[in-house]
Amino acid sequence: MSSSTSEKFGRGIARIREVINDLPDLDTYLGTLLLMVSIIAVYYTQLAAQLVYRVPSRQLEYWFTTNPVFRPTPGMILAPFSHAFFPHLDHVLGNLAFLAIVGAAVEIKMDRREYVAFYLVSAYVSTWLGTLLSGLGTFGASGGILALAGFYSVHTLIHHQEEFEFRADDVPWIPDKTVLWRTYRGWFVLLVLPAVILYLALQLLGIFPTGRTAVHGHAVGLALGIAWGVLREI
Repeated sequence: MSSSTSEKFGRGIARIREVINDLPDLDTYLGTLLLMVSIIAVYYTQLAAQLVYRVPSRQLEYWFTTNPVFRPTPGMILAPFSHAFFPHLDHVLGNLAFLAIVGAAVEIKMDRREYVAFYLVSAYVSTWLGTLLSGLGTFGASGGILALAGFYSVHTLIHHQEEFEFRADDVPWIPDKTVLWRTYRGWFVLLVLPAVILYLALQLLGIFPTGRTAVHGHAVGLALGIAWGVLREI
């Protein structure tokens, strides 16, 4: 191996090490990872029941969805972790992606136990109230995830506006030390809440096809997140 090739190889290894060292500590986001693993585990169970064991649809509903008379079934427990059955993978994949983004942002603002408890309470309350208000069974993690989105937006806007700031020395082409507002993070915070509200409005208008139960559950989850974002001061 020539010296130039060895140097390039050495620089490549050094760069890989830098990237690995810059990765966030997974322990920081352990709560989010555990929630995602739980959702994936339940969905694999759904796929096995549907595709391998050919469980009839009525029994699938019994195991994975809520019921409007609130019988103590497995579905009342598993519904906030269950998602639309195959081939509708967009439901579970979309929720996992949104949970990874918003959940990780919220987890660093809370104690892990508070974070997981807040998510679970929001997920169950939104799912059960959605069923109660609509009279229909439902499933999905959207209520809990929208609670995280509502909390993150409102709590940051009210209590942590300093997170919108960065100094110009972080951006080499800006010569002075001016404090800039509404960075990419600030814009994200500002736009999440109106985007979710618009999404719910379009669901109510029928532009985004979804059941009444989903709309109710989404609205309840978002309201819970907004309320906790206002009330939690630190």
